[in-house]
Amino acid sequence: EVHHLDVQLYAVLALGSLSSSPVVISEFPSVENGAGVRALVNLLQPSQDDTAKEAAALALSKLALNEQCAQLVFSLGGVGYASAMLGSPREPLQREALSLLSKLATQSNRVRRSIGETSGCIALMVGVLSRASSMEVKSAAITCLYEVCKDTPSTREAALNNGCTAPPS
Repeated sequence: EVHHLDVQLYAVLALGSLSSSPVVISEFPSVENGAGVRALVNLLQPSQDDTAKEAAALALSKLALNEQCAQLVFSLGGVGYASAMLGSPREPLQREALSLLSKLATQSNRVRRSIGETSGCIALMVGVLSRASSMEVKSAAITCLYEVCKDTPSTREAALNNGCTAPPS
């Protein structure tokens, strides 16, 4: 018996694989006025299964290389959903959320500022960095903090205030 959630998960995993293609990255956000991006962002909601959230975040982090897609993810509340995923005890979910947030932060100063201003997001990133046992997750946290904090003094200050130490000068 095939369950709806299994089909949905396999479709998202397939999309994640296809998202490595520059053609898919450039065309996907405009298909049906962003319906696919909207569906992926909806899978990031807290009520969704963690496996679906992880797969959706992976696909969106690849698609977010396209500025139109990144702006759509941002406008649909993807930053808040990805930030909430940082509070999960599951490191693979944290890693994909960090990857998505760092890709979104590279697209515009507005998105970067929004990530920094999202309630508790910086504290969650610093928390993941300090608690993660996997070097892969720690690396993703460092990359995300770098992307979110660069060129944004208030965000750097928030990271320092939440326990992220400055490198020696």
